[in-house]
Amino acid sequence: GHERVLLVDDEPSLLKVASRWLVELGYDVTAVASPAEALLLLGQDSFDVLVSDVLMPGQMDGVDLASAAERLHPGMTILLISGYPEGLVEKIQGRWRLLDKPFSRDQIGQMIRATLAGRPAR
Repeated sequence: GHERVLLVDDEPSLLKVASRWLVELGYDVTAVASPAEALLLLGQDSFDVLVSDVLMPGQMDGVDLASAAERLHPGMTILLISGYPEGLVEKIQGRWRLLDKPFSRDQIGQMIRATLAGRPAR
């Protein structure tokens, strides 16, 4: 890929590894540790893909961030990741793709490609 990815996760080790993997796959990656940071960036710039953890501390989780991102950038491609998918499938069904943790470099790469392929034309 060559698209711009905004990666959001509160786990520093996962953020570092996933960011490195996506750069290795050719993506232009901006990595942040909170939904608040991501919202600031989304208000100033556009990205091709938002990849966000679902469960994060604070007032906003990944589902809230994805909804806000769609309001700011209608049709934005969104991929959510979680280590606790039970109960989330119903919450996001039909809206966004969900990648279960743990995942490999190839798995996140394939899921981003599949997510981008399904995005509506702009």
